[in-house]
Amino acid sequence: MISHKHKCIFVEVPKTGSTSIRAMLGKAYIPHLNLVEIKTLMENSWTQFGGRTNRIRAALYQLLPRERKIEIGRRQFESYFKFG
Repeated sequence: MISHKHKCIFVEVPKTGSTSIRAMLGKAYIPHLNLVEIKTLMENSWTQFGGRTNRIRAALYQLLPRERKIEIGRRQFESYFKFG
């Protein structure tokens, strides 16, 4: 799960108390993703400003070249704290 508020990525493992941590961080957009799936999601989807809440920036983001989207997502992925 990606928490933009806390700038962290939590890799959920079922049956290990991940529900408690998820409750503290907020609701997961897509629960139980592995680190590679999260990185791919950040490289290919609108996650720069915390999801799809800002519609204008989301629309402008779609106009960027694919290479730029991957670069933005990769930079964001590398800057976030990761744990699991």
